Amino acid sequence: MNERQCAVFAHMVELTGESEADWPEMRALLARCETRVWPAGAHLVRAGEAAPDVFFLHRGLIQLYLLGVEGRLFTKTFHTEGRFTGAHAAAATGHPSTFFIRALEEVEATVVPFSALDRLADADLLLQRLLRRVAEQLFWRKEQREAQLLTLSATERYLQLLREAPSLVARVQQQHLASYLGVTEVSLSRLRARLRQEGLLPPSDTSTRSG
Repeated sequence: MNERQCAVFAHMVELTGESEADWPEMRALLARCETRVWPAGAHLVRAGEAAPDVFFLHRGLIQLYLLGVEGRLFTKTFHTEGRFTGAHAAAATGHPSTFFIRALEEVEATVVPFSALDRLADADLLLQRLLRRVAEQLFWRKEQREAQLLTLSATERYLQLLREAPSLVARVQQQHLASYLGVTEVSLSRLRARLRQEGLLPPSDTSTRSG
């Protein structure tokens, strides 16, 4: 395996909790996987199309989003380096993806066919454990996201994101951050201005990139 494939393998072993796992079957699978680069603005996945692969991000920032009525964009989440991403339900079922995955920065990722993982999982207890833990993480993040949207104001959601992921906020353009928070870009600008007046953000705050 090359350096990128080894990085994916190390992450997968970490997820299983078996630090000493040799896992020759997984090594053989990853050795056949390619690593690709997408420029900023390119789509890894498009809504309405097949999405048979999962991606391990080595570097870059991606946005998972949907398009609503009249083309309004709704951001599901953002993913950064060091984790898997993809349209997991579409990959598992063979149905078209319901959302888009777009590179907001230049992205480098290793592409892993989900069908290959699925076949190997039939007789591989380590992979079954890994897929279960990935599913648990996805469900937990989904529940957290739903709870935030239903119980917190836009201001509370913004402040929570600043506390939990300040480096992410600094990388995301304001228009994309606004769509994640469920507000317009103008509303986010006003929200941040009010927080600065109240002393909750420094006067020179540059935590969010302008679009």
